[in-house]
Amino acid sequence: MKIGLKLISTFLFVILGIFIIAFFAQYITSGTNFFETLGMVFSDKCQASITLEIVSECTLKAKILISNCLGKEYRISEDSCSSDAKCYGTINYDSFQASCAWADSSGSHKYVLCVDNKQKDSASMTC
Repeated sequence: MKIGLKLISTFLFVILGIFIIAFFAQYITSGTNFFETLGMVFSDKCQASITLEIVSECTLKAKILISNCLGKEYRISEDSCSSDAKCYGTINYDSFQASCAWADSSGSHKYVLCVDNKQKDSASMTC
């Protein structure tokens, strides 16, 4: 009986140790922890959308709508959240709207709207 109890407790300590190491590794590599990413499994209340329009030649205007993301950072980048930002800012309200414009080269472009470095929406434009 004592051997079985010792085996079970050793197993639980090993599992707990693996969980703690994975928790710290995730924080170091991505800057997030397990509890922040649970929203991806259950539901992420932070919602955002982007619409693009051509103002003139290759000057683009983006309109963004964001809800339930208070205090987070938003950015619009080309292709991925890690690209240089075309515009960015802090979300100051539960229901947030913003717009910005920039000039780009001619051709097809895909822009992504990211909130706290997580892609929420994308739009493509050709000028």
